[in-house]
Amino acid sequence: MPLPNFKRQIDALAAFDFGSAQKQSIEHNKEVLLNMQAEQFAKGVDKDDNEILLEGRGYAFSTIISKRLFGRGLGAVVMHVTLFQTGALYKQLFISIVGSKFSFSSRVSYFGELMMRTGDVTGINYENRLEFAEQFVIPFVSKELQATTGFKIKHGVAV
Repeated sequence: MPLPNFKRQIDALAAFDFGSAQKQSIEHNKEVLLNMQAEQFAKGVDKDDNEILLEGRGYAFSTIISKRLFGRGLGAVVMHVTLFQTGALYKQLFISIVGSKFSFSSRVSYFGELMMRTGDVTGINYENRLEFAEQFVIPFVSKELQATTGFKIKHGVAV
């Protein structure tokens, strides 16, 4: 490879913004992340795969009675805390992205109070982060890298 071509490739690689490409991949796949978060809540686990508890315990007896009488679907689950009553919290989940990091919240009025009672249980666990990276982030960043620099990523290495 002639030296000028090599210098152009080095300059293109140095100019490539991996963080920006990662942020774009997150923005393009928000729904996948929101679904992962909702699935974790439904299973009653937080970002560290710890059981979600309300003030250090499961549902109160009165909540269990109410869920058994009036709950439907996930709203009737009492074996673990799902954070699901009417489904509003799940429906109003959203992602905030700052740089290449993201966080979850919900637009329901009681979300802040709920997080005080549970601790911050938002965020996807290791298994979901790995799956998201392998299925969405790496392919997206690889495609952007190739389009910008001509390099392809094979087995985690730019070639």
